[in-house]
Amino acid sequence: MLLKPWVLVGMGATALGSLYSPAAIASTIELQVSQLLSPAVSSTLVCPTTLTVKETYQPYREGSYGIDGMANLTAIASNFTIGERTPFSVTWVGLLKPPYRLCRAAAGMVKVDGETYQGHSYIRLRLMGEKFT
Repeated sequence: MLLKPWVLVGMGATALGSLYSPAAIASTIELQVSQLLSPAVSSTLVCPTTLTVKETYQPYREGSYGIDGMANLTAIASNFTIGERTPFSVTWVGLLKPPYRLCRAAAGMVKVDGETYQGHSYIRLRLMGEKFT
């Protein structure tokens, strides 16, 4: 009879732990856009300065984990398609909207949840040839 209360407490702690697991935490990632053309040429071009991405960890699976990402890029592009898919990543391609069609730029991670990020930028964006990837 003493075992039942301990089992209930254990189940309660597990249930509580799952409410605060990394799977429920979303991060906001800021990408800084850097133009790839010389300042004389790029002064007439319109490029976004920053873009925001949200990422959420998937629930833990034995031996691995996954991350879901979301970026609302409809302000700068449309007609999104998947350009390349591997077991580890997806490359999206979109047609840049008219104001950004001449922009030649690359973007990388500079902040995560408002804090400066200095690691490898595993999220990248390119604006080239009327498309982004």
